[in-house]
Amino acid sequence: MAKEFNDSLRPDLFAATPPVEGLRMLLSRIATGDKKRRLLYADVSRAYFYAPAVRPVYVKLPSEDLCPGDDGMVGELCMSMYGTRDAAKSWQETLSLHLEGIGFKRGRGHPSVFHHPQKGLKALVHGDDYVAAGSKENLNWFKAELEKACEMQSQHIGFSEGTPREGKVLNRIIRCTKNSYEIEADPRHAELVIEQMEILEEKGVITPGVSGMEEDDKDEDEELQGEMVREYRGIAARLNYLGPDRLDALFGIKEGCREMQKPTTGRGEG
Repeated sequence: MAKEFNDSLRPDLFAATPPVEGLRMLLSRIATGDKKRRLLYADVSRAYFYAPAVRPVYVKLPSEDLCPGDDGMVGELCMSMYGTRDAAKSWQETLSLHLEGIGFKRGRGHPSVFHHPQKGLKALVHGDDYVAAGSKENLNWFKAELEKACEMQSQHIGFSEGTPREGKVLNRIIRCTKNSYEIEADPRHAELVIEQMEILEEKGVITPGVSGMEEDDKDEDEELQGEMVREYRGIAARLNYLGPDRLDALFGIKEGCREMQKPTTGRGEG
């Protein structure tokens, strides 16, 4: 793992991630029509190390690799390394070239979504995670092509016999019900928020957005300081991630995120 400092504005290093709607579209794809369609989820191991370095980057050699006379020597990277600023972009370009090389077409509206016209596969890539929808035969072909290019772990989710009916995909739970598919945000995120806020024994409310403070109390509202600011922002960010899958809490989450710049001791309007 390297550590490169962000010492200049480099918008050209942007690496896209697919929208949440992309995963929902894949589920819609396999839920429509033939129940033999399924979902493939593949996680590439050490993805960035498969992307060639595109600029000179020198690193300190590990002590176990030093030979007599190597004092003061450094190594030049041939492949990308985690922690360098252009690693994510290099990996995205590498995976895109690979997918296009085996017949996929890149999305016009988003660079992280793909489709294969001949095999009827729809896919998206989020960092080192691939998700694809299609028939068993074509997904097995896709899996074999990925394994030729990199080391990875994979799983199928679907209604077919012998196929798991539930799995975690991009930190969301995908499960087959009697006649449909369900998508749910990983409940562990909500559990962590409850633990951090120490509200395990608290009761829920039916009026989100209504202030929990009297008018006199608002006058004593003060800005949070130090570690409490970091903790507040961490909780708000986690809730913001949950928002698209928790419509029942979306308004309260939005109100909490509005306070991220200058969080206060009050309970606010959420």
